[in-house]
Amino acid sequence: MLAVSLGMATEEFGARFFAQGARPGFLLSHPGELTDKAYERLKRVWNSETLENAHKVRIIEEGMKVEQIGIPPEEAQFLETRRFQAQEVARLFRMPPHKIGLLENATFSNIEHQAIEFVTDTIRPWLIRNEQAMYRDLLSENEQEAIYFEYLVDGLLRGDTATRYQSYAVARQWGWLSANDIRRMENMPPIDGGDVYLQPLNMSPAGQFGDQAAAARTVDPTWIAPLVEDRARRLVRREANDLRRKGASIARKDGDFGQWAAQFYDGWMSAAGEEMAATVAAAARATGRSETTLSNAVHGALWERTQRSLAQVRLVVSECGGTDETPDDALERYADTIEEAGAQALAASLMAVLIEAGGTHATGN
Repeated sequence: MLAVSLGMATEEFGARFFAQGARPGFLLSHPGELTDKAYERLKRVWNSETLENAHKVRIIEEGMKVEQIGIPPEEAQFLETRRFQAQEVARLFRMPPHKIGLLENATFSNIEHQAIEFVTDTIRPWLIRNEQAMYRDLLSENEQEAIYFEYLVDGLLRGDTATRYQSYAVARQWGWLSANDIRRMENMPPIDGGDVYLQPLNMSPAGQFGDQAAAARTVDPTWIAPLVEDRARRLVRREANDLRRKGASIARKDGDFGQWAAQFYDGWMSAAGEEMAATVAAAARATGRSETTLSNAVHGALWERTQRSLAQVRLVVSECGGTDETPDDALERYADTIEEAGAQALAASLMAVLIEAGGTHATGN
């Protein structure tokens, strides 16, 4: 790579330049012609200019003239070139400059965000490749049905103490994290009674509205939305990971992908129902509506989502037959697509049915 070669060349130039006492090249001109002996003597004397002999007097004989040749480092922008090449090499590897000590454009306000970008844009793509390689090489086909590898990088994405505690306070007040959930994130032991989720109305345990009539209870959907969004992200992440690993493996082996996909989405829907159970129960307590009614509404939304996704993945794999795209690549592309937008769409769908079935409204009481 030219960027790396240029960086190495400037480093070698700097080493040689300073090894010669930070002295540029010179040209010695003689009005006549030197004998071989005089030539060797002159060359030996002038080439002995090292750091130890720097700044000593040099004697010019027989009318010789000294002329400087080459471009001085400051005119050749030596330091700027070295700095730019370091940035160029970092760019090749998607490495944020501040990680290699280039702090010219780094500030205390943006260094945290740059660290997050380092995880999402530099480390994460390699972690995904490593996860897929371990899944492929370390697990048998039976194990692949129940086991998968995933690097947990949440710890690397944590902000400073003040930022973390502010986000914990919001999550605690709005009811989607308990005290013990927060303590686990901070590597602290659980406490008795720390699994209670609060509601935003008066910070009392969720579902306790005093003597308010159940039929009149309503809840602002912004309270339940973070819970639904969190569950949706988990479900879509699992779906995308399984399509990349298990689905690609079946398609690559020319297996019955359609049958596998049907079984996979049956299992995914069951897991989704279990994942949403606690959220449905919380919504039922908050609204005073029947948990069965809300559960049936969520089940219907999940079933529609499952049928659409099943049809889409079958279409994605079947369309590979007439193109150069492999089933692996097609499923990877589809998984990337749903991972980016699928969680938001699923959360919006679930929120819509919860609001409709639970009698919630956009403003609350």
